Amino acid sequence: MDNIVEVRKITDKDFDAAIEVYTEAFTEDPLHVYLFPEVEERERITRLFYEMMVNEFVYGLNLQFRGVYEDDILTAALMYTRPDSNEWSEDMMNIVMEMRSKAKNEKVNFVSEYTMKANNFKPREKHIYLNELATGKKHRGKGFARMLISSAVSDAANFPEAKIMGLDTSNKANVDIYRKIGFNIYKEFPFRGLKGYVMRKSIN
Repeated sequence: MDNIVEVRKITDKDFDAAIEVYTEAFTEDPLHVYLFPEVEERERITRLFYEMMVNEFVYGLNLQFRGVYEDDILTAALMYTRPDSNEWSEDMMNIVMEMRSKAKNEKVNFVSEYTMKANNFKPREKHIYLNELATGKKHRGKGFARMLISSAVSDAANFPEAKIMGLDTSNKANVDIYRKIGFNIYKEFPFRGLKGYVMRKSIN
């Protein structure tokens, strides 16, 4: 019997599972590997970061949160910004400062530095932005990332004023994957011995 695979909204009951998916995936991210070379510390910091993103930012910034479920098990997750998402606020900054305090590692500030640098190249017009996309190791190569991006593109039809979908990555291997889904490099930028890639595709 074929497995049942579907894309649906990730709700509170699956937040812990989403944190696990993100932690597993981004513990291998070149930026995290560079900043936190010791594996246990890297996993700890990565988990703290995604606990903040999932538990605080999804609702605080009104981000869209969708996952691919295979036989009702969360296997991949996408967090993205739409034109109706909330603006950054002092409350969000306080949450970031609290996470930094828990991290007890000054290099965590460099993750925010990378984000701010990438943000300089975000579209100024109305857009959709793919903030965090990850697939669990055991489920890669099944097209789940493509499914999630296709779902976001379909959702974008509700915002016809949004003509661009954007994302950024510090993982060169991901650049080729995103190119196959229709994204092109908009900007490359250096960051502490690495490269960041801001990518875009036209929608609507």
